[in-house]
Amino acid sequence: MTAKSTLHGELPRPRAGFIGFDEEEVEAFKHVFGTIFAAKTERMLAGQVYAGDLDVVVSRKDPGEWVKTNHCIVFGKSAATIPLYDDLSLVIDNAEGTAFEAPTQPDPLFASLLKAYVDEIGTARGKPVIRVGRFYNDDVGWIIEEPETEVIADMGLLRATAPRGALALVIARKQAELGFAWFPTPPADVHAWTRAIVTKWSRAYPDAFPGVNDWEAEAAWNDADEARIRRSIEQLARRRSRIVARLDALEARLASELLDARERARKGSRRLLTAQADELVAATRDAFVALGFVVEEMDQATGDNEQRREDLRIRTPDDPNWEAIVEVKGLERGSARLEHVARISRHATRYAAAKGREPSQILFVLNAQFGVPPDLRARPWASAPHDAEAFAEANGLLVPTTDLFRILRDVNSGALSASASRALIVKARGVLQYPIDDDEEDENPVEAARDEQSTASAKGD
Repeated sequence: MTAKSTLHGELPRPRAGFIGFDEEEVEAFKHVFGTIFAAKTERMLAGQVYAGDLDVVVSRKDPGEWVKTNHCIVFGKSAATIPLYDDLSLVIDNAEGTAFEAPTQPDPLFASLLKAYVDEIGTARGKPVIRVGRFYNDDVGWIIEEPETEVIADMGLLRATAPRGALALVIARKQAELGFAWFPTPPADVHAWTRAIVTKWSRAYPDAFPGVNDWEAEAAWNDADEARIRRSIEQLARRRSRIVARLDALEARLASELLDARERARKGSRRLLTAQADELVAATRDAFVALGFVVEEMDQATGDNEQRREDLRIRTPDDPNWEAIVEVKGLERGSARLEHVARISRHATRYAAAKGREPSQILFVLNAQFGVPPDLRARPWASAPHDAEAFAEANGLLVPTTDLFRILRDVNSGALSASASRALIVKARGVLQYPIDDDEEDENPVEAARDEQSTASAKGD
């Protein structure tokens, strides 16, 4: 029996492996076989496909292990021996041949081909002969079995009478339920012989060669109505090919555009997820500007002898009295700590001393664990909810850059309006989460912001 198939997916059958054939020869077989694998050597073919995934192997060279697991056709005498059954093998005998005979009633599939092959051979003199042998040992070598009547009778095609054997054979290896054909002297029309042999085997092994003997499906034997429908199918196939070609070109163009967009994102909004220090401050500034906030960079506003202040101050066009201070931090490991909150509190104290009032909100923008993929990062203060509550009571909002990135993406895509995003940030305290599941909060600030936007639009109308 043939080896178990390991091929995933359905490739058209019958599936053939070709060894040692050039591209032009292989092309001619495409109307005979549903799927073709081709290689220069049997090992190279084994690198492409498993034995159980092929229905037949056709080889101009030694087929190697393929002959043990597959229906096999061999053209040439590269292989000196072919395993037959038990300890018997087919053996090439290069003894000087003197005569041969053709069967008086050849298989109708082979009759015309056999006549041409006899004319090609002309004489048995000098032609390799296939015989049946048993390997004895390294000293003795192969012992030719006599008589060979059982095997020779099944060989068909051309029988050599001196020495006794075959100049070509097509047999059924009954124990393995596999067909085998061998032409040590290759015929001129390898294509025709292969088709005839596979057609013969399709009758004995229909499961291995589905559709091979379906001559009614061939164009040469279609009636007018079948021919008309066939032409329509062929036109549809050509149309499909053109459509697929256009789609392939479109896909290639979009793939190139995606690479360009990915590079822009790396230099743009995705810095929120990867950057630290000044580059992270710049990315945060750009994000708030994109959401419609008015942003002031405090490093540029700080004099040489002044204490360092918060990184940014932002104002919203929705409320002229609202102003928040923003501290930005990138951490490769860990998350928000009390020392970070203490530093931000000092900035708030200096703001109050300078402005005569508390900031409307204290924002701590944190890119924590920036060396870890965003979806694997721990939520800030997830294990310290009391710290989050204390920061919220101090009018603070920790903004994970993962959430800020999602907000910015939705605003840029139109899924969320800029005004709704600002309202979300202005209203939130503790740790910002976007999006928020309705089950997690009594009032979802995202939905509340959207409702406010809808109400304002309705009043405007």
